[in-house]
Amino acid sequence: MESMTLETQERHLTEITLSQQVQDPALEARKRDILAEAEASGVKFLRLQFTDILGVIKNVEVPDRQFAAALDGKVMFDGSSIEGFVRIEESDMFLTPDLSTFGKALGNGFAVSALAGRRDLMERGGIRHEQERVFLLSTTHGAETHSLAAAVAVMGIHEKEDVPAQLRRLGQRLAAGVAQVTATAGVGDHLVTRGRPENLVFATLDQQLKPSQQYRTLFMRHLILGGVLGPSFVVSTALTDDDIDHTIDVVADASVVYRKALDDGDPTPWLEGRSIKPVFRTFA
Repeated sequence: MESMTLETQERHLTEITLSQQVQDPALEARKRDILAEAEASGVKFLRLQFTDILGVIKNVEVPDRQFAAALDGKVMFDGSSIEGFVRIEESDMFLTPDLSTFGKALGNGFAVSALAGRRDLMERGGIRHEQERVFLLSTTHGAETHSLAAAVAVMGIHEKEDVPAQLRRLGQRLAAGVAQVTATAGVGDHLVTRGRPENLVFATLDQQLKPSQQYRTLFMRHLILGGVLGPSFVVSTALTDDDIDHTIDVVADASVVYRKALDDGDPTPWLEGRSIKPVFRTFA
């Protein structure tokens, strides 16, 4: 996740205040989505990235217990240790994350990424203003011509077919169906969807309502047995209503087994193998 410092360098950036972000309902919703996605994916660390005056990338690593504080712009660092920032007397600085940089997807599978951010800040890198220009550059997967062509095609499809609206409708249909069948099976508090309709993830909780990799293994195994590959519930415009309904039916069947495991107090008999583990973990 890329970040911007709250330094008042008016030649380059418009000053950002924490109060402006807190008052924005869309930003608050995005924070909740990021926290839910991070929890469901087992993310343990975030890196808040920024550059010094020479363009060298720096970062502050934040553990999961501080994610909420980081998204609220409450993480501080020693600005005097970064070349070209501030003097020692002004060293304590806040990092305010640009929430639009949490994830990137642009070329429909092609290696291309874009530097994203608030419109008023990104405009400073363009030519539609009379102020001194700022050169904004992202070299994460600097695209070749075929990737750029794919990105242009993707943006054209988004504009022509209103892809966000399609994804929102499919996601809402899936989330509502999953909520209904899990509630019917008595696991509505243990198997829950989180995030925006266009970018749904699911959480698998144990008897104490704590995230459980064992119950996640059980659930995903039964999704696969039903013909659904579901590490998340992120929808695609390639899916039809019939695909969504089939997924809901498979979740309903899996929920029945989930309930049995909860009643038994041990999901192990339903795993038929080792439990899955997060990729990034302290021990093997």
